[in-house]
Amino acid sequence: MRKRNVIHVVSVTFEQAVIGSFIMQGQFQRQQIENWVDDFCSSDAIRAFPSSVREYASSVLIKFIIVACDVREVEPGDLEEADVKAALLGPIAKLNLPAGVKSKVPALCGALLGHMETEGRLSGGKLLGAYVRALNDAFEDAASGKAKPIVRPGSRLKRNDPCPCGSGKKYKKCCMNG
Repeated sequence: MRKRNVIHVVSVTFEQAVIGSFIMQGQFQRQQIENWVDDFCSSDAIRAFPSSVREYASSVLIKFIIVACDVREVEPGDLEEADVKAALLGPIAKLNLPAGVKSKVPALCGALLGHMETEGRLSGGKLLGAYVRALNDAFEDAASGKAKPIVRPGSRLKRNDPCPCGSGKKYKKCCMNG
């Protein structure tokens, strides 16, 4: 008996091919981000931060860039203010980090963005870095997890005040009950 060479034809739908390319692109993008963050973490720019911050820097910065890219599904080189703001005040503010490290996260992210511009990887990175550092107070509020108190725009309307409808009557005689 003779052996036959059989060629198997693999049928791949367009959706499967697109999904496969997104997975490959996502893996490539993550590897690219990890390389950029590793470059930053081995540069002189990170030495401005305490050792406790440097210990968490790599994982925090990788997550920051990935989340920022996922906001609009863009490449790391195409990040904008809205992307970095959503990442910083959203998932990054909710990370479980020591207090001394958490307070330095906006400065750390800003330094990474500035370094990315210096390396030619992100146009306007220094400006984005300054923007992220300016979000420090908003980051502290988001990281605290406390709800902001609701403040009324004016004083409370009382029974004996003039009615706001303009009738000239007291509020209790006019619109208070309905």
